[in-house]
Amino acid sequence: MMSYNPHEGYPRVVPVLAYEDVAAAIDWLSSAFGFREALRWTDPAGVVWVAEMESGGGTVMLESRPGGHASEDRPQSHGCHYIRVLVDGVDEHFQRAHQAGAQIMAQPEDKPWGLRQYLVEDLGGHRGEFAEHLRDVLPEEWGATSA
Repeated sequence: MMSYNPHEGYPRVVPVLAYEDVAAAIDWLSSAFGFREALRWTDPAGVVWVAEMESGGGTVMLESRPGGHASEDRPQSHGCHYIRVLVDGVDEHFQRAHQAGAQIMAQPEDKPWGLRQYLVEDLGGHRGEFAEHLRDVLPEEWGATSA
């Protein structure tokens, strides 16, 4: 069973990279750098939206960004989409970030994959998703598959 629990070895900081075609990125990262696919989330039409890749004890998450074009609410991607940081006490962490002036992109919310998370933008425009592990959930229970 895959676990997002940092106390059981899941990394506390995970870069999330945006790609127009996540399936192609999985193949390329595997062949070019030797990354190993750990998880894949595919929609009913067969489009891969999220994947996790591992290499040497590290993890990188891949996330779909269809079109890859800049828009009014989404600037052109430069590579790193955001970083995920696992913390203890995510609600207190959220309050501290909010009081410090972080721009709130998404309020804390329990997710079906077992994390409580929120999204913020810092003063430099960098996005961070801060999350707390709540419980282990089989990937198949929220629509992903273990690789």
